[in-house]
This record gives sequence, structure tokens and C-alpha cells, in this order.
Amino acid sequence: MSLTGARRRLATPDRKDRLPGFDKAILDVRNDLYHHRPISNRQTCVDACERLLDHFDGHIGALDEALSNVVYVRPTFKIGRHARHDIAV
Repeated sequence: MSLTGARRRLATPDRKDRLPGFDKAILDVRNDLYHHRPISNRQTCVDACERLLDHFDGHIGALDEALSNVVYVRPTFKIGRHARHDIAV
């Protein structure tokens, strides 16, 4: 990824015209997550992230594929669980 090239591309007028509503989409998702709400329009979020990553010469599909191949290794814990640790939900 070329950060310099991406900055140059973001500064060009034709690119700015392609981003209307872009900042609102990201802000709406941020607010949903901050307030522990489900994302109201997931596809709008994906579209905004895809366009942003494309500007930085990345591809969200490649990132998604790389994440799908990650193996999560559960940590081991030293402190035993007690009734006082249970959280009522």
C-alpha cells in the first residue's frame, strides 16, 4: 500500500465526488457500536469500508479471506472462577 499515492488520490476532485454520505455511514456505525446497539445497516458500513480501503490500495475481500484463515487460540487463566465473578445479564 502506498500511503503517498493514496493521499494524492483522495485529494483529487473526482474522488471527493464519490464519497458523499461516506462520513455519515461510518459515524452512524460508530454510534451504534458505542451505544451497544446492533449495526443498523451493515451493508452500508461494508460499502463505506470497502471504498475507504480501496483508496489505500487494499481490498476488503482479501482482508476478509485472511481473517477467515486465522486460528484463535484460547488463553489459559490462572484465577479460578467463583460465584462472585458471575455477572447478571
